[in-house]
Amino acid sequence: QSVLNGKMSVLKAEALNEVIHATSLDGVGIAQQGLRGLVDDNEAHIREALLNIAAELEAKMDYPQEDLSFESDEEVIETLNQIAQNTRSMAQSYQQNRIRLHGAKVAILGPVNAGKSSLFNHLVGSKRAIVSDRPGTTRDIVERRVLIDGMEICFFDTAGARFDSIDPIENEGIQMGIEIAKEADLCLLVYPVNQEPGVIVALRKEIDTVPSLLVVTHIDLVSEINIEADCMISNKSGSGIDDLLLKIRTVLGLNKTLESTHVSISQRQQTLFHLVAEHIEI
Repeated sequence: QSVLNGKMSVLKAEALNEVIHATSLDGVGIAQQGLRGLVDDNEAHIREALLNIAAELEAKMDYPQEDLSFESDEEVIETLNQIAQNTRSMAQSYQQNRIRLHGAKVAILGPVNAGKSSLFNHLVGSKRAIVSDRPGTTRDIVERRVLIDGMEICFFDTAGARFDSIDPIENEGIQMGIEIAKEADLCLLVYPVNQEPGVIVALRKEIDTVPSLLVVTHIDLVSEINIEADCMISNKSGSGIDDLLLKIRTVLGLNKTLESTHVSISQRQQTLFHLVAEHIEI
Protein backbone atom coordinates (compact mmCIF):
# COMPACT_ATOMS: atom_id res chain seq x y z
CA GLN A 1 0.00 0.00 0.00
CA SER A 2 2.83 2.42 0.79
CA VAL A 3 4.28 1.88 -2.68
CA LEU A 4 0.90 2.26 -4.38
CA ASN A 5 0.20 5.46 -2.43
CA GLY A 6 3.58 6.91 -3.32
CA LYS A 7 4.85 6.99 0.26
CA MET A 8 7.65 4.50 -0.33
CA SER A 9 9.69 3.50 -3.36
CA VAL A 10 9.80 -0.10 -4.59
CA LEU A 11 13.48 -0.21 -3.64
CA LYS A 12 12.76 0.84 -0.06
CA ALA A 13 9.88 -1.64 0.13
CA GLU A 14 12.29 -4.40 -0.90
CA ALA A 15 14.74 -3.19 1.74
CA LEU A 16 12.04 -3.26 4.42
CA ASN A 17 11.14 -6.82 3.47
CA GLU A 18 14.81 -7.82 3.79
CA VAL A 19 15.09 -6.16 7.22
CA ILE A 20 12.15 -8.26 8.38
CA HIS A 21 13.46 -11.55 6.98
CA ALA A 22 17.23 -11.13 7.40
CA THR A 23 18.88 -14.07 9.18
CA SER A 24 21.86 -12.17 10.61
CA LEU A 25 22.74 -8.77 12.07
CA ASP A 26 25.02 -8.15 9.08
CA GLY A 27 22.01 -8.81 6.84
CA VAL A 28 19.91 -6.32 8.78
CA GLY A 29 22.67 -3.73 8.37
CA ILE A 30 22.78 -4.28 4.61
CA ALA A 31 19.00 -4.02 4.30
CA GLN A 32 19.00 -0.82 6.37
CA GLN A 33 21.25 0.77 3.75
CA GLY A 34 18.36 0.30 1.34
CA LEU A 35 15.92 1.82 3.83
CA ARG A 36 18.20 4.84 4.16
CA GLY A 37 17.90 5.33 0.42
CA LEU A 38 21.34 4.22 -0.77
CA VAL A 39 19.97 2.02 -3.57
CA ASP A 40 17.49 4.76 -4.56
CA ASP A 41 20.33 7.28 -4.73
CA ASN A 42 22.42 4.93 -6.90
CA GLU A 43 19.49 4.31 -9.23
CA ALA A 44 18.75 8.05 -9.50
CA HIS A 45 22.40 8.83 -10.25
CA ILE A 46 22.53 6.19 -13.00
CA ARG A 47 19.24 7.38 -14.49
CA GLU A 48 20.37 11.01 -14.55
CA ALA A 49 23.73 10.15 -16.13
CA LEU A 50 22.10 8.03 -18.85
CA LEU A 51 19.48 10.70 -19.60
CA ASN A 52 22.23 13.29 -20.01
CA ILE A 53 24.08 11.04 -22.44
CA ALA A 54 20.85 10.26 -24.32
CA ALA A 55 20.17 14.00 -24.69
CA GLU A 56 23.74 14.54 -25.89
CA LEU A 57 23.48 11.81 -28.53
CA GLU A 58 20.04 12.94 -29.69
CA ALA A 59 21.31 16.50 -30.22
CA LYS A 60 24.23 15.17 -32.28
CA MET A 61 21.92 13.10 -34.49
CA ASP A 62 19.30 15.81 -34.98
CA TYR A 63 21.78 18.60 -35.72
CA PRO A 64 24.95 16.92 -37.05
CA GLN A 65 26.22 20.16 -38.60
CA GLU A 66 25.91 22.20 -35.42
CA ASP A 67 28.48 22.22 -32.64
CA LEU A 68 26.00 21.48 -29.83
CA SER A 69 28.03 18.83 -28.06
CA PHE A 70 29.49 19.39 -24.62
CA GLU A 71 31.45 16.12 -24.68
CA SER A 72 33.56 14.33 -27.27
CA ASP A 73 32.68 10.84 -28.46
CA GLU A 74 35.58 9.48 -26.43
CA GLU A 75 34.28 11.15 -23.27
CA VAL A 76 30.78 9.73 -23.85
CA ILE A 77 32.23 6.24 -24.30
CA GLU A 78 34.32 6.59 -21.15
CA THR A 79 31.26 7.72 -19.18
CA LEU A 80 29.16 4.81 -20.45
CA ASN A 81 31.86 2.31 -19.57
CA GLN A 82 32.18 3.81 -16.08
CA ILE A 83 28.42 3.51 -15.56
CA ALA A 84 28.57 -0.10 -16.78
CA GLN A 85 31.39 -0.84 -14.34
CA ASN A 86 29.43 0.66 -11.45
CA THR A 87 26.24 -1.22 -12.28
CA ARG A 88 28.17 -4.50 -12.55
CA SER A 89 29.66 -3.83 -9.12
CA MET A 90 26.14 -3.27 -7.78
CA ALA A 91 24.93 -6.51 -9.34
CA GLN A 92 27.91 -8.49 -8.05
CA SER A 93 27.40 -7.17 -4.52
CA TYR A 94 24.19 -9.21 -4.28
CA GLN A 95 26.07 -12.53 -4.01
CA GLN A 96 27.66 -11.70 -0.66
CA ASN A 97 24.70 -9.59 0.42
CA ARG A 98 22.37 -12.55 -0.25
CA ILE A 99 24.43 -14.82 2.00
CA ARG A 100 24.29 -12.28 4.82
CA LEU A 101 20.58 -11.68 4.28
CA HIS A 102 19.37 -15.25 3.78
CA GLY A 103 22.26 -17.48 4.86
CA ALA A 104 24.53 -19.83 2.92
CA LYS A 105 24.09 -23.35 1.57
CA VAL A 106 26.98 -25.78 2.03
CA ALA A 107 26.74 -29.27 0.50
CA ILE A 108 28.87 -32.20 1.66
CA LEU A 109 29.80 -34.58 -1.18
CA GLY A 110 32.04 -37.60 -1.40
CA PRO A 111 32.28 -41.36 -1.95
CA VAL A 112 30.63 -43.94 0.29
CA ASN A 113 32.18 -44.38 3.75
CA ALA A 114 34.10 -41.13 3.42
CA GLY A 115 32.92 -39.89 6.81
CA LYS A 116 30.48 -37.30 5.42
CA SER A 117 27.80 -37.92 8.05
CA SER A 118 30.36 -37.79 10.88
CA LEU A 119 31.64 -34.51 9.49
CA PHE A 120 28.09 -33.22 9.15
CA ASN A 121 27.38 -34.04 12.81
CA HIS A 122 30.58 -32.25 13.90
CA LEU A 123 29.67 -29.15 11.88
CA VAL A 124 26.09 -28.85 13.15
CA GLY A 125 27.10 -29.63 16.73
CA SER A 126 24.75 -32.55 17.27
CA LYS A 127 23.98 -36.01 15.92
CA ARG A 128 21.57 -35.45 13.04
CA ALA A 129 22.80 -38.00 10.50
CA ILE A 130 23.14 -41.77 10.99
CA VAL A 131 26.75 -42.93 10.99
CA SER A 132 27.50 -46.51 9.91
CA ASP A 133 30.24 -48.58 8.23
CA ARG A 134 27.61 -49.96 5.89
CA PRO A 135 27.89 -48.38 2.39
CA GLY A 136 24.86 -46.37 1.26
CA THR A 137 23.53 -45.61 4.76
CA THR A 138 22.58 -42.08 3.75
CA ARG A 139 19.93 -42.16 1.02
CA ASP A 140 17.95 -38.93 1.48
CA ILE A 141 19.34 -35.43 1.89
CA VAL A 142 19.81 -34.50 5.55
CA GLU A 143 19.93 -30.78 6.24
CA ARG A 144 20.45 -28.64 9.28
CA ARG A 145 20.62 -24.86 9.76
CA VAL A 146 23.10 -23.56 12.32
CA LEU A 147 24.38 -20.15 13.38
CA ILE A 148 28.14 -19.80 13.13
CA ASP A 149 29.43 -16.52 14.54
CA GLY A 150 26.02 -14.99 13.93
CA MET A 151 25.76 -16.19 10.32
CA GLU A 152 23.17 -18.80 9.29
CA ILE A 153 24.59 -21.71 7.30
CA CYS A 154 22.54 -24.66 6.08
CA PHE A 155 24.60 -27.85 5.76
CA PHE A 156 23.43 -30.68 3.48
CA ASP A 157 24.61 -34.25 4.06
CA THR A 158 24.25 -36.17 0.79
CA ALA A 159 24.29 -39.81 -0.22
CA GLY A 160 27.70 -41.40 -0.75
CA ALA A 161 28.60 -41.14 -4.43
CA ARG A 162 29.57 -44.16 -6.48
CA PHE A 163 28.97 -44.61 -10.17
CA ASP A 164 28.76 -48.40 -10.31
CA SER A 165 25.65 -48.95 -8.20
CA ILE A 166 22.73 -50.93 -9.67
CA ASP A 167 20.34 -49.84 -6.89
CA PRO A 168 17.89 -47.32 -8.46
CA ILE A 169 17.02 -45.79 -5.09
CA GLU A 170 20.68 -45.27 -4.22
CA ASN A 171 21.37 -43.79 -7.66
CA GLU A 172 18.46 -41.39 -7.25
CA GLY A 173 19.84 -40.29 -3.88
CA ILE A 174 23.29 -39.70 -5.40
CA GLN A 175 21.80 -37.60 -8.20
CA MET A 176 19.73 -35.58 -5.71
CA GLY A 177 22.92 -34.78 -3.81
CA ILE A 178 24.66 -33.60 -6.97
CA GLU A 179 21.71 -31.37 -7.87
CA ILE A 180 21.71 -29.85 -4.37
CA ALA A 181 25.45 -29.23 -4.68
CA LYS A 182 25.03 -27.40 -8.00
CA GLU A 183 22.78 -24.88 -6.24
CA ALA A 184 25.01 -24.51 -3.17
CA ASP A 185 27.28 -21.60 -2.29
CA LEU A 186 30.05 -24.02 -1.34
CA CYS A 187 30.74 -27.76 -1.63
CA LEU A 188 32.84 -29.78 0.79
CA LEU A 189 34.40 -32.61 -1.21
CA VAL A 190 35.11 -35.24 1.42
CA TYR A 191 37.90 -37.62 0.51
CA PRO A 192 38.93 -40.51 2.82
CA VAL A 193 42.69 -40.75 3.13
CA ASN A 194 42.64 -44.51 2.50
CA GLN A 195 40.70 -44.43 -0.81
CA GLU A 196 41.50 -43.61 -4.41
CA PRO A 197 40.43 -40.10 -5.55
CA GLY A 198 38.51 -41.19 -8.66
CA VAL A 199 35.05 -40.33 -7.33
CA ILE A 200 36.22 -36.89 -6.17
CA VAL A 201 37.57 -36.11 -9.65
CA ALA A 202 34.20 -37.04 -11.16
CA LEU A 203 32.30 -34.96 -8.58
CA ARG A 204 34.47 -31.91 -9.31
CA LYS A 205 33.36 -32.12 -12.94
CA GLU A 206 29.71 -32.49 -11.90
CA ILE A 207 29.60 -29.39 -9.70
CA ASP A 208 31.47 -27.37 -12.34
CA THR A 209 31.98 -23.77 -11.14
CA VAL A 210 30.61 -24.13 -7.59
CA PRO A 211 33.34 -23.16 -5.07
CA SER A 212 34.69 -26.20 -3.22
CA LEU A 213 37.04 -27.28 -0.45
CA LEU A 214 38.81 -30.65 -0.49
CA VAL A 215 38.47 -32.19 2.98
CA VAL A 216 40.54 -35.29 3.78
CA THR A 217 39.05 -37.50 6.52
CA HIS A 218 40.11 -40.56 8.54
CA ILE A 219 43.58 -39.09 9.01
CA ASP A 220 43.88 -41.06 12.26
CA LEU A 221 44.01 -44.29 10.21
CA VAL A 222 47.40 -43.59 8.62
CA SER A 223 50.79 -42.55 9.95
CA GLU A 224 51.82 -40.45 6.95
CA ILE A 225 49.73 -38.25 4.67
CA ASN A 226 50.94 -37.31 1.19
CA ILE A 227 47.78 -35.64 -0.07
CA GLU A 228 47.28 -31.96 -0.80
CA ALA A 229 44.00 -30.80 0.68
CA ASP A 230 42.34 -27.69 2.09
CA CYS A 231 41.61 -29.38 5.42
CA MET A 232 42.56 -32.56 7.30
CA ILE A 233 39.88 -33.99 9.60
CA SER A 234 39.86 -36.73 12.23
CA ASN A 235 36.33 -38.11 12.45
CA LYS A 236 37.00 -39.62 15.86
CA SER A 237 38.50 -36.63 17.68
CA GLY A 238 37.03 -33.84 15.57
CA SER A 239 40.45 -32.25 15.09
CA GLY A 240 40.55 -29.92 12.11
CA ILE A 241 36.91 -28.84 12.42
CA ASP A 242 37.78 -25.32 13.64
CA ASP A 243 40.19 -24.88 10.74
CA LEU A 244 37.50 -26.07 8.32
CA LEU A 245 34.93 -23.64 9.75
CA LEU A 246 37.39 -20.77 9.29
CA LYS A 247 37.98 -21.77 5.67
CA ILE A 248 34.23 -22.06 5.07
CA ARG A 249 33.73 -18.49 6.30
CA THR A 250 36.63 -17.28 4.16
CA VAL A 251 35.38 -18.89 0.94
CA LEU A 252 31.87 -17.56 1.56
CA GLY A 253 33.31 -14.08 2.07
CA LEU A 254 31.97 -13.84 5.61
CA ASN A 255 35.29 -12.60 7.00
CA LYS A 256 35.21 -9.53 4.75
CA THR A 257 33.91 -6.19 5.92
CA LEU A 258 31.40 -4.93 3.39
CA GLU A 259 31.74 -1.18 3.03
CA SER A 260 30.64 -0.14 -0.42
CA THR A 261 28.35 2.38 -2.01
CA HIS A 262 27.54 -0.18 -4.71
CA VAL A 263 24.68 -2.18 -3.19
CA SER A 264 21.92 -4.46 -4.43
CA ILE A 265 19.74 -6.40 -2.00
CA SER A 266 17.44 -8.47 -4.20
CA GLN A 267 17.75 -10.76 -7.19
CA ARG A 268 15.46 -8.41 -9.13
CA GLN A 269 17.89 -5.55 -8.56
CA GLN A 270 20.85 -7.75 -9.48
CA THR A 271 19.21 -8.75 -12.78
CA LEU A 272 18.32 -5.17 -13.67
CA PHE A 273 21.81 -3.85 -12.92
CA HIS A 274 23.29 -6.61 -15.10
CA LEU A 275 20.91 -5.67 -17.93
CA VAL A 276 21.88 -1.99 -17.71
CA ALA A 277 25.57 -2.91 -17.93
CA GLU A 278 25.01 -5.24 -20.90
CA HIS A 279 23.11 -2.58 -22.85
CA ILE A 280 25.60 0.25 -22.40
CA GLU A 281 29.01 -1.47 -22.44
CA ILE A 282 31.09 -0.48 -25.45
